[in-house]
Amino acid sequence: MIEPVERSVLILGNGEAASVSKQLLKEQGVPVEHVRDMPAQALRTNGKYQAVLDDKSWRGQALILTPSDVEETKGLLAAFGREELRPRVQVEWGGVATHRPGVYICDPALDPELAGKAAAARVTAWLGRISSQVSSAATVHSARCRACGTCVEICEFGAPELTGEVSLRTARIDPVICTGCGTCAAHCPSDAISYPNGEDAELETALSAVLTLGD
Repeated sequence: MIEPVERSVLILGNGEAASVSKQLLKEQGVPVEHVRDMPAQALRTNGKYQAVLDDKSWRGQALILTPSDVEETKGLLAAFGREELRPRVQVEWGGVATHRPGVYICDPALDPELAGKAAAARVTAWLGRISSQVSSAATVHSARCRACGTCVEICEFGAPELTGEVSLRTARIDPVICTGCGTCAAHCPSDAISYPNGEDAELETALSAVLTLGD
């Protein structure tokens, strides 16, 4: 069972949808921080999303991007780094949810009132789920982990990260955003990643499928 997590939201961008989402979330008792500056980096670390600019940083359990135009959209997405980590909107999930758990985008081409309300609703639902759901997240056996960074590079959801001092460095999988897809376990050269749930046969089938797709 996932431990209760802090309900907090970070909003980035200068679009009108920001004020709509912020107001609705505050009415539901969810702490919100709105940052208008363009971050140099946007990443998931220590169990939260973090935006970094120079010596300043802001954090939230969930993240809403509210760009004002196409150029600001490009800048916010670029802050996530490599292409596969940049949030991609899933149209079938309502037009604001992305492939990255806990990240939502209010497209500036959409009605800001509707987009802001949709993002707030999606965030609230997600925060509710992660506080009570049974985890299917991957776990790392630290004694086997060589901190090679393969899992960090291969995961498109940004769930793994390397933690600890250099001599004791090891990978950690964020259970809140891990989707249990098996990709990191399939590619770990140390066989240091496993899953707590599911039968061995099911896991073996899933990993075989991942490896086949990579051929």
